[in-house]
Amino acid sequence: MVALLFEFYEEVTLVDTVVTEEMKRIHLINGRCGGNKTGYIVAQIESALSENPDQCIIYAAPTKLVLDEVFSNRLMGVDPTRKRLIVSDENINESVNTRITEFLTEGYCGCLLITHAALFALDANLLADKWVIIDESPEQTVKFTCVEFLENEQPSELNRFNGLTVICTPNSSEHYSRITPSSLENAQLLFEEGKRLKYESYRHAEMGQNKRAKKFADIASLCFAAASEHGYIYLSSLMDNETTELIYRSIETGDMVRVVNHASKVWLASADFEGGLLHFLLTNYHGLSIVPIEDTGIPLEHDKTNVTILPLLGGDKQWSKTFAESNRAALEGFDFSEDPSYSCDKTIFTELFEFGIYCIQAEIYENNEQQTKSLMFVNVAKQSECEHEDFIQVSTQSHGQNSYQIQNHAIWMAALLPSPNETYALKWFCREVNIDHEAAKTCLKHTRQYAPMYQGLARTSLRVEASTNPNLFVVPDTASAQVLLKWIPNATIDTKYLFTLKELKKKKQELDAAKEQRRSIVFSIFEAKFTVKHGRMAEVYGWFNVDSKQVSRYKDEFYDELSKAGLLPEVIDEQRAREVHRLIQLEGMTINKACNIVGVNRNKYLRDKDKYSIN
Repeated sequence: MVALLFEFYEEVTLVDTVVTEEMKRIHLINGRCGGNKTGYIVAQIESALSENPDQCIIYAAPTKLVLDEVFSNRLMGVDPTRKRLIVSDENINESVNTRITEFLTEGYCGCLLITHAALFALDANLLADKWVIIDESPEQTVKFTCVEFLENEQPSELNRFNGLTVICTPNSSEHYSRITPSSLENAQLLFEEGKRLKYESYRHAEMGQNKRAKKFADIASLCFAAASEHGYIYLSSLMDNETTELIYRSIETGDMVRVVNHASKVWLASADFEGGLLHFLLTNYHGLSIVPIEDTGIPLEHDKTNVTILPLLGGDKQWSKTFAESNRAALEGFDFSEDPSYSCDKTIFTELFEFGIYCIQAEIYENNEQQTKSLMFVNVAKQSECEHEDFIQVSTQSHGQNSYQIQNHAIWMAALLPSPNETYALKWFCREVNIDHEAAKTCLKHTRQYAPMYQGLARTSLRVEASTNPNLFVVPDTASAQVLLKWIPNATIDTKYLFTLKELKKKKQELDAAKEQRRSIVFSIFEAKFTVKHGRMAEVYGWFNVDSKQVSRYKDEFYDELSKAGLLPEVIDEQRAREVHRLIQLEGMTINKACNIVGVNRNKYLRDKDKYSIN
């Protein structure tokens, strides 16, 4: 990661060039997840290169996974000599930035496939006369940095930064000041200092010194933000008894503008660009035009009607890391001590996560669905404690993860809201440039929380247009459920599982009672299996009014308990085969005598002996 950050600023130009208004625009390919935006892009690239092979098209995607798919399986109509994939490769000594720069400097013609990070690391002058296509919104180009330390423990690496900057425009009411370069020459020196610190960050990361690497990277970001035409840095202080904590916060927004200002044409394809912070700043601060491309044939919304969204929190409760980590007593003081099963101290996250899993499983059984694995989205720090055999954990940064389309349901319990430091920096920036702070804050929340949530849930069969399978999505709060209607307008928000506190114990008891009823039925079925001859299992199923699929689901749900009780045929077969083997080995019996004592057919014993590797 640090290596990528180092390359990011290796060749970036210091200031933006002035361009005409006609050039300051982005052509937007809008459409829902799974709407085949990439397919539309590929068709346009193939057509353009067919008409004019002597042009350069740069296609940038967020991950190698997406690039590999497009390069290997999509651009089939492009001559192999007219497409080139350049990503990091440990077998190649040259950096990605150097390799791409060489190709563009030599006048490459064709389609060059690179990552978002590589695109924004390039010297923007190399993009002249290039058609740049950006697949998925590059929200990371709005960069926030925060550096905190005690006043008497200021890092020496900040000395050079402080010597090249000056504090201006103090705001005494909110105790912050803006920091800018003290001269144009110093802006250039800050840029050079940023490059040096970024190299130091890279070097320390290579040695495994991640803490020092991060410190260098953060201070380098302050240098770059100060040097940039579109960078803003704010310094504030906190008094605590006799100590003072200094906090540097920065926001830098120029990377996307540099691309637009230099490329001949820029296309951007995204399902969630509109409503995000990048879109807001590009239009309200940078003055760029966003022009939708018409008649693409790409649907903007999912038209499925059998989609159910189950929020867990009602009212004005908003999901966040702080709220999630609170003791569950914060849930309006519900007295969990009344129920003995709630004897342990839990966080709100644990309480709602367990309850959310109950919701999905209860709905699956109520709808008589075949049990399949559902997707699970939690913060990285929670993944180790949230493993569950009925769920597949997927990264919250899920672009390009298209291998989960057979899964229908998902639970989203990740809290990705921006930090207070980012919120402060955004507020002060918006006031300074005279744009609506509350609107920008809403857009930042969309970018950080709601867009990733939609992208994650859309990894399921929701994205498959031909799928008729129902989708069930559990989300933390009603605000999240309402936002999803933007993309899935025909979905139903079902509040029957709202964590209304008074209803919690009742609902849990109902769920537990339903599970106990299933347990009773499944044990009776498997006990009855031993009373009928082979081939008459349909008769047993008829006694309990179940079919083979239901029994299979029950078996999966209670497998461990059935196994412990000795009610699974395969477990009993193995136990009997091992007993026969013991009698032969330790008692010296013949195979026939041992099989007769245990009650196993000789041929079946020999088959099971091989099957279970009994030696």
